Amino acid sequence: MQHAIVTMRPWAQHSAMHDHVRPAAGIPRPGQFTRRPRVAYTILDLLVVTGIIALLVSILLPALAKAREQGRYVRWQAFSRDMSMDENIAVQYTFQNDRGGTSLCNMAAANHDPTYLPNSMDLTLHDLSNGMATVTNPDMINYFWSADGRFKGKPAASFLNTGASNNMVVYPSRPDGSGMLARLLRKSQAITIAVWIKVPPVQSIYQFSSVVWWTDSRSNYRVINVHLPWGGQTVWDTYNAGPALANRLQTPFVYGQDSQWSLWCFTKDNHSGLQKIYLNGQLVAAAAADAGAYTWQDFDTSPISASDSWQGPSNFTFGSNIGYGSCAGTVDELAIFDADLSPPDVTPSGAMLPGVPAVRFLQMYQMGSN
Repeated sequence: MQHAIVTMRPWAQHSAMHDHVRPAAGIPRPGQFTRRPRVAYTILDLLVVTGIIALLVSILLPALAKAREQGRYVRWQAFSRDMSMDENIAVQYTFQNDRGGTSLCNMAAANHDPTYLPNSMDLTLHDLSNGMATVTNPDMINYFWSADGRFKGKPAASFLNTGASNNMVVYPSRPDGSGMLARLLRKSQAITIAVWIKVPPVQSIYQFSSVVWWTDSRSNYRVINVHLPWGGQTVWDTYNAGPALANRLQTPFVYGQDSQWSLWCFTKDNHSGLQKIYLNGQLVAAAAADAGAYTWQDFDTSPISASDSWQGPSNFTFGSNIGYGSCAGTVDELAIFDADLSPPDVTPSGAMLPGVPAVRFLQMYQMGSN
C-alpha cells in the first residue's frame, strides 16, 4: 500500500514547528508592544508638585523684581546724567548724593555759564526756630531725609505739615544765587519747572505752601510760584503782581495711592504769554497770560533781608515758606530750565488741545513712575 505524500507550504511548516512553543493566551510574544496599566496621581501628589512650584516662584519673583527695579534705576541714572548736560538746564536737584546732609547740590552742568550757576544754586536747610541758622537739629535732618524717592534706597526730600520740618526753610546757600538764576531767565524769557511729587490723599484737604516760591525783594510779588496742592488746586503763578491774577493758572490737583508719584511740569513763554501745566506728560491746563507785561525785566535780584521780609534772606525758597509751613508731600528731582520745553499744543486762538503730550515730559515720566 502506497502512502500519500503530504506537502506543506512553508508558512504552514513554520507554524507547525512552533506550535509547541506558542505562548499562552495573554502573554505577549517577544517584541510585541506591551501596554502598561495606567497609574493615577493622587491629590497628595498634585499638592506636592504645586507646593514645589510655588516655592520656586516665591524665590524667583522677588529676585526678578529686584533686578527689574535695579535696571530701571540704572536707566534713570543715565537719563539724569544726560539731562544735567542739557544746554537749557539751570537747576537740577536729584538728592542722589545728599542724604543726611544740610545742603542740596545743584547737579546742572551745561548751561550758558556753568562756572557760577551750579554752585550758586546749591541749597541749604535753615532752621526758622534758630534765627534762620543752618539746621543742626538731628531730628529735623532725619525727618527731612526720612522717605525713599522714586526708587528704593534713593533719597528724596520729605515736606509734610507735621514734624520738625515745620521750622525748616530751604534756600540758596549763596545770597546771590537766585539773582544769578533770575538774570538767566530774564535773558531767555522762558521757563520750565519739572518736579516729581508724592502726596498722600489725606493731605489734599489742607492748605500748603509752595514747592517753588520766588519773590521780588522790593514788593514780595510772586515772580514764580508752584503750589501742590492749594485748596485742592494746582497753582502756577508767574509774576503775580498783586491783583494781576491773569498770570495765575489753576487746575484741580490729582492724587492717587500713597505710593503713587506724579510728574508735574510748568512752562511759561514770556514772548507769547502762554502758560501751561502738564501732568505725567499730558497737557492739563493752558492759558494766554500777560505777554510782555511782566517779563522779569524788573525782577530785583538783590538778596532779601531777613529783618524786613517773612520770605527770609533769599528770593528763592524750595518746599517751604516762612509763615506758611511746608508743601504737601515728598519731592524728588526738581529741575528748572530757561526754556519752554513743551510743544506748540494750543490752537491759534489760544484754546488748549487736550491730551496733547510733551515728548520730553513723557521721557521724564517713563523713567519709572512707581
